[in-house]
Amino acid sequence: MAVPGTASKIPAVVAAELDALDPGRIVVIGGSDAVSAGIAAQLRAYSTTVVRLSGADRYATAVAISKATYPAAPVTEAFIATGLAFPDALSVAAVAGRDDAPLLLVPGNAANLSGVPVVEAELKRLHPSRIVLVGGTSAVSGGIAAELRAMFPSSTVVRLSGPDRYATAAAVSAHSFVAGGHPVAYVATGLDFPDALAGAALAGFGEAPLLLVPGTKTDLDPYDVIETELTRLGPQQIVIFGGPGAVSPGLAADLAGFVVG
Repeated sequence: MAVPGTASKIPAVVAAELDALDPGRIVVIGGSDAVSAGIAAQLRAYSTTVVRLSGADRYATAVAISKATYPAAPVTEAFIATGLAFPDALSVAAVAGRDDAPLLLVPGNAANLSGVPVVEAELKRLHPSRIVLVGGTSAVSGGIAAELRAMFPSSTVVRLSGPDRYATAAAVSAHSFVAGGHPVAYVATGLDFPDALAGAALAGFGEAPLLLVPGTKTDLDPYDVIETELTRLGPQQIVIFGGPGAVSPGLAADLAGFVVG
């Protein structure tokens, strides 16, 4: 669930959903600069247990989440995405959730991990048998990839990428989901993060693909890679996250043409 983190009050729509969910535990992600102490205090009215997972920066926060979620090591798989932009991490978030695998962020344009020792230490603790880099070398540098291969010589390091955020999301989907017969595919704009961020948890829980689209366009041209992946998936339903301001009515109509059955 997303909140206006710097605000002092929980939005009414979020409060209503928390009332409906009646959670036994609420996890706040990020420090007080991300989710204010005021909002964290109000959350205690909705659950007896409210915990915060955070670190000094986005990289340390991702490590805190990994440590809390995967206390036992080694793990089979870990995903790595840049923390300097949002699309690639969102593209793989649902798959990481489905596969019960950690997702760590790195300063992708750096030559190595020396600037984020907390991430390096967490990777050594996790010691994944397989490391999946999400995005091309402009997202996660060749230097970082080479360092990971040297750090884990017995592990497999692969890269899923495309020439842009939409092609990378399609590459993640093509690698992670078999062809045909999917009950649902989820779609969100790749121009901003909130809708895909909120929807990734649902997609991961439902073991369904999440694709990014250029939300303000009226159709998928010239993004043939999205059309190709939707055709390959053959979804029986496509669920769009966000209103017409996020994914235009024209684009929604174009997407409907890829529904099978």
